[in-house]
Parts: sequence; structure tokens; C-alpha cells
Amino acid sequence: MCQRGRAMEDKMILFADKSEGARKKATSFLKKHGFAVVAAKDGMEALQKTMTVAPDALVVNAHLPIVNGPYLLQFMRQDPLLKDIPVMILSEKDELENSDIIECDTGSVFTGSTSSADFLSAIKAMTVRRKPSRKREEKKMTGSQSTAYLLERSFDYFNVRCDRENTFDSIRKIGLKGLDYEKTVESVLSALSKIIGFDSLAFFINDSTRSTMIVKCTRPVKEDYIDRLKFVILERLARKGVHFDAGQLDIKEFKSSSEGAPVSSENLLFIGDPVLIDEQIRGFTGITVSSQKEKKQMEEQSGYIRTLLHHAFVVIETSHLRDNYMRLSTTDSLTGIHNRHRIIETLKKELVRAKRYFLDLSLVLFDIDNFKTINDFYGYQVGDVILRDLASVTAETMRSIDEVGRYGGEEFLVILPETNLKNASIAGSRIKNRVMNHVFPGIAKDIKISLSIGITSYLRDVDISVDDLLRRTDQSLYEAKKKGKNCVYVMSK
Repeated sequence: MCQRGRAMEDKMILFADKSEGARKKATSFLKKHGFAVVAAKDGMEALQKTMTVAPDALVVNAHLPIVNGPYLLQFMRQDPLLKDIPVMILSEKDELENSDIIECDTGSVFTGSTSSADFLSAIKAMTVRRKPSRKREEKKMTGSQSTAYLLERSFDYFNVRCDRENTFDSIRKIGLKGLDYEKTVESVLSALSKIIGFDSLAFFINDSTRSTMIVKCTRPVKEDYIDRLKFVILERLARKGVHFDAGQLDIKEFKSSSEGAPVSSENLLFIGDPVLIDEQIRGFTGITVSSQKEKKQMEEQSGYIRTLLHHAFVVIETSHLRDNYMRLSTTDSLTGIHNRHRIIETLKKELVRAKRYFLDLSLVLFDIDNFKTINDFYGYQVGDVILRDLASVTAETMRSIDEVGRYGGEEFLVILPETNLKNASIAGSRIKNRVMNHVFPGIAKDIKISLSIGITSYLRDVDISVDDLLRRTDQSLYEAKKKGKNCVYVMSK
């Protein structure tokens, strides 16, 4: 054989493909051109043979079984004995957009035929530019040593894969724990912050009523940082043809408790994607970092991060929708306070508690005097504004343990736990005076809104059920109306 042929035979190529036909075709072609060839049918066999025969280059299919081509390349880049071996990944042209198929110093992508002149040129270029590693020459291992080393690294590799799967499972299980919305979000964000390093993490949830952006910051950020992040996300969605009004967006922010210089929005590097479910954009997920090095590290594991964020998004969105459904089913749509069903259900629980622990319990029931006249004169839109304002004023006047609900059209019910009749009377007078001094929008400033208020307390021998207690409360309001309105009537029996 000529000198050139012997030189080529010194170069060994490991070719890995799950197809036996592809392996035979490539082996024949490479041997014809003077290369020695070792074949492997999957990623794990390719790793094992790489450790034992030390090839000059690897040619591997992107879709190898067990360990695919990109993962095999990443594994080798992190190994001190393997990182200098060039790797060629065989892929299809339409897969080049896939960020998992990467090019780097020790890896390239080839999309042509493995029996073409271009393929041969690429192989020659790989083997010529390779420089033997001194560390590799100094640290040659026997077959048994390399096999043991391979097993150790293989266990490490699969442990990482198992840890990732466990992470997916743990995030999915958060959604099955029945936690409320706040606890669910906090648990998911806490789990993610332990796995991914980021400045901030954002989930944009596209709700039919009012969209929400959830932001978790692991570092202190400047005041304009969240606004900048919001702008970036809305702009990315607009590119996809999905437009949102920034003013119709609720932001739930979980700030960092750590110290240090705050991150500026000028250093915001964003990595994110819309969330597609059933071919519809349901939201957006993304992370921010401060340096190009961090961004590159994120992009190197972008496939894993995307999958992880998608799992987290589904859990958070499900909890968000469930919370919205519960809120809409128990909240008065006009005033934002409890609706009739919710306030009565709350009263049932408080009555059971009062009976069991011998506690006081009082009710305040009131309505707006001459409300029909106001509606007829100013219109129903102004009437709705007055009802919303009244609900807000009442809620601000009461204690945090008190419950306020819309009992009827212009009637409101207030539950006062652990409150006797005397203190309930004081609370009723406080509501009456606060409303009299409040300026309601949409009506003349000199026109005052007055209330008729009825007050009762739970009587152990009289109020056997909620209906009994409500019947007496209705009667107390009726007596207040009979007295000429704009007054508080306390029913003691």
C-alpha cells in the first residue's frame, strides 16, 4: 500500500447510526478512502468504544437511541479525556433550526450524503486539524479501567437525567396538592429557582378577562426593570400576531430578599418563548440574565429549560384558572365583594363556630334610601358607580375579620364574628356616618347618600338556624325603614 494510504489508515473513525444499512454504507465508503472504521448502533455503545479504542473522530446520527447525538457531544465536551475528539453530527437540513443541534469547537453538523465528496472533505478536515491531547497521552487507561470510568460517567449522566425527570414530576405534583393559587405559584417558583440560575423568571398568562404576568426576581432589580420586562414580552407576543393592552395587565411580583447592587434594565438579556397548547398561544414564559456568558449557558440547555418552564406554566395556569373560577362564582361581578351565595355560606360557618365555642356573632344589614329615585334621575350607570363605591367604603370601614357581601339589589350584609350587640351598633353607626360624609361620583356634591341599617345578634335559644337569624335581621331593617330611614335600628330580641 502507498504511503498516503498508510497515513489514512492511521486515522480511525467511529461511525454511529441505528441503521445497519447506514453503518455498512459509511464503513465501506470510509475504508475505501483509507480510514479505519469502528461502528456503533447507539449512543451508549459509541461512548464505550470511544473510551476503549480512542478514535480520531466521531460521526454520529443526531437521533441515536439511548443517548442522542447532541447529548453525546455535550457529554464529551465536559470530559477531560474526550473533549478534544472532533464530533460530526448527521442531521437533516430542516432540523438546523432546532437549537438542540449545535455547532461548537469540537462538534459540527453535516446534512449531506455519507458517500459524497463533501462528506469525505469534512472528515479529512476534522482529522487533520485534531491535535493529540497531552493529558490523554499521559493518562492512557487499560480496557478494564476505561470500562469502569465509562460506567461511572454513565451513572452520572443518567443520574442527571433522572434528577431532571424528578424535577418535572415534583412540579406536576405541586398542582395536585390542592394548594391555593398563591401557594401554588410560590411553590413552583421556589422549585425553579433551585434548578435554574436567573435574574428574573416571568410567566405571562393570557386570560379571557384580564391577563396576568407573574415575575420572580432572584436578585434586586431597579424600578424600571419589571416595566422593561413587560414591554419585551408584549413585543414578542405582538410579533406572533397576539396583541395586548399593557394597561389591562395585572402584575404579580415576587421580589428578591437578597442584598447587593440592583440589576439595571439596560443589562436585561431575555430568553423566552410563547406557550403553544393545541396550536393556540396561551401565554409566554421567559428568563432574564445579566451577561452574555449566562445567556450562552442558558441557550446550551434551552431544550431542557423550555420543557421545564412549559410544565411549570401548565401548573400555574391551571391554578390561575381554578382561582378565577372560584372567585367569579363567589364574587359579586359589580361590586367585587361576596355575592349572596358566598356571604350566606360564610354566615353558616360562623354560626356553627359561635354555637360550638359559645361566641358572640352579630349582623349588620343595610340598604340605600331612595335608591330607585337616584337611578331614575341619574341613570343606572351612576347607580352602579354608587353601589361599587358603597361596597368599597364599607369594606374599608370594617375590620379584617369582618365579611361584607351584596345581599340583594342595593342591600348589603356585614358579618361581625365575636362581636356583641353593643359593639355591632357602634359599627353600624360608623358605616352610616362614613357614607353620609362620602362624596359619591356622578351626583351633585350637596346630595348625600343615606342608609337604613338593621342590627341583630345571635341568640342561642332563638336562632336555631341561619334562616332564623336572617329573618330577624330582615325585620330589623324593616323597622329602620319604618322609623323614617337614615337611621340604625338594633333588635335585641
